Amino acid sequence: MVRETVHGANHYENFPVGSYLLPAGIRAEVLAVYRLARLADDIADEGSLSSTERLNQLAAIRACLITGTPTADPDTDLACKALAQTLTNRGLSLDWMLKLLTAFEYDAAHQPFADWSAVYRYCEHSANPVGRMMLGLAGLDCDDQTATAPAQRLTLASADAICTGLQLVNFAQDFSQDLARGRPTLPQSEWPHEDLERWPELAPKTRSQMVMALLERGERCLINGKPLLGQLKVSLKPELRFRLSVEIEATRLGGLAMAARIRQDPLACWQKGPKLGGLTFARLFGSALLRYSRAS
Repeated sequence: MVRETVHGANHYENFPVGSYLLPAGIRAEVLAVYRLARLADDIADEGSLSSTERLNQLAAIRACLITGTPTADPDTDLACKALAQTLTNRGLSLDWMLKLLTAFEYDAAHQPFADWSAVYRYCEHSANPVGRMMLGLAGLDCDDQTATAPAQRLTLASADAICTGLQLVNFAQDFSQDLARGRPTLPQSEWPHEDLERWPELAPKTRSQMVMALLERGERCLINGKPLLGQLKVSLKPELRFRLSVEIEATRLGGLAMAARIRQDPLACWQKGPKLGGLTFARLFGSALLRYSRAS
């Protein structure tokens, strides 16, 4: 993995996104997306800011993107400018990043999800726009209104499934971290009771089932995203086809590998989420290469 991957800079990531396998022609643009996304994500979740302070900073980023209004931080201004220029150069809508900001604003407000429908709506803002921007940066049509051919629709549906799957697996992995913030990602419809402080006292079987409720949905989404590799192999430009297809398939397989790790011990996610090691990432790329060679 590179030091800056697609989820900002110098953070551990679960999945091999943004590695050196990314074609050089779009790597800088992908990192422009990633830097601002990670910056905004950290504002929403990290540190000791109040909810109001977080929302104010996210609102400043939104204003900077839309109108160019400077924020209080020059580095943030540079990140906003770089992203806006990247999207303009590629003819992509700013709406994708604004959707991401909506998800981060939801995080900053610390609102629990009412039900599974709310979880999936969140994923439509927090995860799926990243996949759509990746497709757009690669020269593919990522707009639901214009990508109407069956093959295009399959590409978009598969990309959305992978992104949603990665988000849900991440929710399972970060179960303890989100619970400590007082904002568990398991929807309220699945809560055993309202007193979050008593959750660690629940029976081990119940706690495992709570993690697995998120994990199983994430796995299904990742499996549903399997057709994307074949679609990319036939639709991407020759100079992007091999490396980007393998990169994205390795990312999907990374999500499944993390899911398999969590399945071995769901209770561990109540203490500290597992991580994938370097050897696992090497195997993921090997598997992605094999799958690419067999894709039609």
